[in-house]
Amino acid sequence: MIINSSRFYKAPQELEGIFPSPFIQSVQNGSFNRNITQNVIVNGLNFTPSTRVELSDESLTVNSVTYVSPNELTVNISSGNELGSFDILVRNNQLNSGTQGQGKINVKDAIWIDLRTTPIANLGLEMSTGVIVNQDTARGLWASGTGNIWNRGVKFTANKWNRVDNIEFSFVFTRSGNGLCMFGIGGDNINVNALGNQSFYRAETQLFYANSQTNAFYGGGLEANWFQIIGTTVVFDVGKFYKVKFSNSGANGATMNITEVSPTDFDNEINTLHEWISNSPASDPILMPFWAAPNTPNVFLTAFKIF
Repeated sequence: MIINSSRFYKAPQELEGIFPSPFIQSVQNGSFNRNITQNVIVNGLNFTPSTRVELSDESLTVNSVTYVSPNELTVNISSGNELGSFDILVRNNQLNSGTQGQGKINVKDAIWIDLRTTPIANLGLEMSTGVIVNQDTARGLWASGTGNIWNRGVKFTANKWNRVDNIEFSFVFTRSGNGLCMFGIGGDNINVNALGNQSFYRAETQLFYANSQTNAFYGGGLEANWFQIIGTTVVFDVGKFYKVKFSNSGANGATMNITEVSPTDFDNEINTLHEWISNSPASDPILMPFWAAPNTPNVFLTAFKIF
């Protein structure tokens, strides 16, 4: 058997043994707002209690490194005021994880994407053939389309994130009348022109809106055929604005809730209508906002926020 000697470091004479080169396989919770502190999970190979963690930018600070196992480190990191994507490097003495094993910390502003004013061209929409998306400057986006109502979808490809970052996703909507639609989290692998008879389940986790109310979420990702009755019927009044918030990307065990919010401040939660725990089995690694069955002249997508 041939061993690549560049992957090992011979200890100095005063020490014994060899030190294997560490390698990063994934980084969880690596999405940061500016000027916050949080724990990041680094998964990989050959970690030791003395493994060090380095970052590629001085605006980020490693506060502590906790050795969990040869395959996991918990790293407490503080972000600064600088936005961008920054490398993580792990080091065992003179050997480090190198360019093939670098993880990323992404620092970005968690701001609302206001669909009343954001140009449609900036959203990177990928739509089923026949779908038309329109913009109402007071209420947001509405859509119409041809073909089977549930076989029309819209992906917001300009706003992707990684599931392993376990981030919060929220969207706001309002209504002027009745209609049918679903909106929530979708996976990158959805083919909007091949949704088929199981289109209810193509996304990850979506609110099922039907004629002024909801009692369920649908999704699960491709063929998982998941739906969850939320234990009540939530009714939405004409002219009010409602926020649906998913913690941890809507995964199994994530908290999800519905609140009424101010139309001028979506973080101002006026009233909580319902809260529950998701049991979605969805697992797509790359996520984005997804709009199913867009035939909604009386239902408007007002905004969303990813963080």
